[in-house]
Amino acid sequence: MKDRILRNWTFMRVLRAAFAVMFAFAAVTRHEPIALLAAVFFGVQAVFNVGCCGVSTCQPGTNATTAPDLNTPVNYEEIR
Repeated sequence: MKDRILRNWTFMRVLRAAFAVMFAFAAVTRHEPIALLAAVFFGVQAVFNVGCCGVSTCQPGTNATTAPDLNTPVNYEEIR
């Protein structure tokens, strides 16, 4: 867990941390509870390196064995 928090700080992770700090500052100075929720949201994302896709990429993996063969003929059935 310590390794996950301290390593692989990319630009997006630093940007999330910056948003968390800005929202936390706004929450404290302006007494905004919504800004505090946003600060917690972005802070958790930055610290644990999670986002909309978790810790992996958003692209699903492709498996060559499950890909359809493009050369097989398609059989159509007439519905009455």
